Amino acid sequence: MQKLRIRVANSKSGAFFEIANGWVNAFKKAGHDANLKTNNDAWDNPDLCIGCSGWKQSIPPKSKRGNTKVAIHVNPWCDDRIQVGSGPLINESKEAIDWVKAQQPDVVFGYGLQQDMGVYWRGWNLHGFKTVGMPNAADLTRYSPTGHDKNHVCDVAWVGGYWDYKAVNLDKYLIPVVKQYHTKWYGWSGPPLPCYKGKCDDAIMPLLFSNARICPTVVEPHTTQYGIDMPERIFKVAACGGLVISDPVAGLNRYFKNVLVANNPSEYVKLCDKWIKASDEERREQAAKLRQEVINGHTYYHRVRDLLRSMGFQAQAMEFDSIIASLT
Repeated sequence: MQKLRIRVANSKSGAFFEIANGWVNAFKKAGHDANLKTNNDAWDNPDLCIGCSGWKQSIPPKSKRGNTKVAIHVNPWCDDRIQVGSGPLINESKEAIDWVKAQQPDVVFGYGLQQDMGVYWRGWNLHGFKTVGMPNAADLTRYSPTGHDKNHVCDVAWVGGYWDYKAVNLDKYLIPVVKQYHTKWYGWSGPPLPCYKGKCDDAIMPLLFSNARICPTVVEPHTTQYGIDMPERIFKVAACGGLVISDPVAGLNRYFKNVLVANNPSEYVKLCDKWIKASDEERREQAAKLRQEVINGHTYYHRVRDLLRSMGFQAQAMEFDSIIASLT
């Protein structure tokens, strides 16, 4: 079977960079030649180019790119004004839409389930684009249970930034919990609290998620309301065998049937308290249920398989079926 040469836009940092590395690692697991590409890298006629409307890279005109197929990550295009509280607008800008149109991609994809594509990405459909649902997921090459590590034992573990638009939900759900319990908080920024430990090396995260008693997963306000842009955190934590406690998210049960979720801030604190005080056996049993759901449907092997299948790379997609079947 032909192995593919795959080039993915390189944002060099931020959420897209982390997600793109998850795709690349999944492709490499199947033996494909996959890597991140900047505009300084020469075009080498890959079999598949994965771009991003938010990180525009140089892509030759369709008439000059031979057999290369192109997929581009795009933001929602719909009548709803999807905004992170008073923060960034999630809807795709006209300038970005025009750029995507000029690239003439074979497919566009977004951070939502396939059923979301016909709702929040419907503008792309109406303008003739084939849309693929490709939510975030777990990178199993980096996130898995680590076993006991005394240096990372704590009641509550959190890895993530603290900015104004994120603080809308963090202040309601997470901050009341971290003020009460032994917490280790890592990220590019954090609250002015003793629990904030600074930036986090990638190698620390699996240890932290595996050894904390609970791992809250609080989302941004637009995810709360629309159920799209589900952050990687919930998948990473579950993959490591961490115990997820989620704030309310529209349609969360479309992803997970066994997730522990609170309906409001008061209930969230009580739920966290309950599971911090639960026995190790109870926590392990609950965490194992969610980890199995990740294994069954929410790894980057699943995501790149679905993308390949949508683009006509049927044999390569079937190979990921075998990889997924072997997961434990």
